[in-house]
Amino acid sequence: MNSRNFTKPIIPAVSLAFLASAFAGMVWAGEALTAEQIRARLIDLFPEYHPDHVERAPVSGMYQALYGGELLYITEDGRYLLREAELYDLEEMSNLSEQTRSQARARVLQTYGADKMVVFPAKQQRHYVTVVTDIDCPYCRKFHEHIGVLNRRGVEVRYLMYPRAGEGSDSYHKSVSVWCADDPLQAMTTAKRLQPIEARECANPVLEHMDLVEQIGIRSTPSIFLPDGSLIRGYRPPEELIAVLEGG
Repeated sequence: MNSRNFTKPIIPAVSLAFLASAFAGMVWAGEALTAEQIRARLIDLFPEYHPDHVERAPVSGMYQALYGGELLYITEDGRYLLREAELYDLEEMSNLSEQTRSQARARVLQTYGADKMVVFPAKQQRHYVTVVTDIDCPYCRKFHEHIGVLNRRGVEVRYLMYPRAGEGSDSYHKSVSVWCADDPLQAMTTAKRLQPIEARECANPVLEHMDLVEQIGIRSTPSIFLPDGSLIRGYRPPEELIAVLEGG
């Protein structure tokens, strides 16, 4: 059963190379446009791709448009477009582009909801993280070894499954079997220990997880999202992760 229709994808993907090349051939009168005019122009050009947000950029004379995890900067007259650019505040020494992406990721994950993730709850929850995981990823398994420590320390772990080998792979079928198991948490732990689990099939969100992860610009596991959408790439030991969550 193909579960790609489990629900409609939240954010469409977009080819920025295609987007930029289309803008390059456009002629503008030079007047300042509103955010709605920029948004309408983008939708006119690419009806199948709607930007999630179009708003003023932190610098004057520019807008920023978000397509999933991709961030574009557009001059207010609509003539010039920057892609794959990072905007820094040198006074605050902060990456404003990453802050914008973090806010977007937080909105997406909150909208998607933990009810369609594999959740290891904490008895007395103080924090939570959303983790992109592959059952057969060595550092994902290493992270999972500490799931009990994290839960006892008040950290709920919410898993999005991302079998990197792709749809139909052994890792993919394991992910489906975990979701469909009578006890998904135990099945996840068993699979992470490289022990066999019962093969199961049911309506499941695994392909949806894969789509969502790619749409917010992630291709690696483990990837850890904090509640504010900040991204930690790769494995972190529990004490280090807890320190980050507690602002240490």
